[in-house]
Amino acid sequence: MVEKGILYYEDSGKARQYYPGIRREEAALAETENLLSRVYKGSIDMMMSTLVKQRSLTKEEIRELCDFLEGLESREREREKITQSTSNFCGALCGILWM
Repeated sequence: MVEKGILYYEDSGKARQYYPGIRREEAALAETENLLSRVYKGSIDMMMSTLVKQRSLTKEEIRELCDFLEGLESREREREKITQSTSNFCGALCGILWM
């Protein structure tokens, strides 16, 4: 792990003290990308659908998720990179969540 840069250590006498070499957010993103690739073959739709079906979300969590997706959608629209399918997915997901 030291060779990969995930950890580093300092010698302190007879023992080594190990410390993280990357931030928690970086590790979480790398693991999420790995999971998405391995389990869901890169399909964010499939991953989100599975998560939502398996876990009951509170109204507040649904609201936060929809706000987050709508924020992403408007930033993408401003950059003129959004596709119709992404727009439809955001609306459909929020519609499913509110059912």
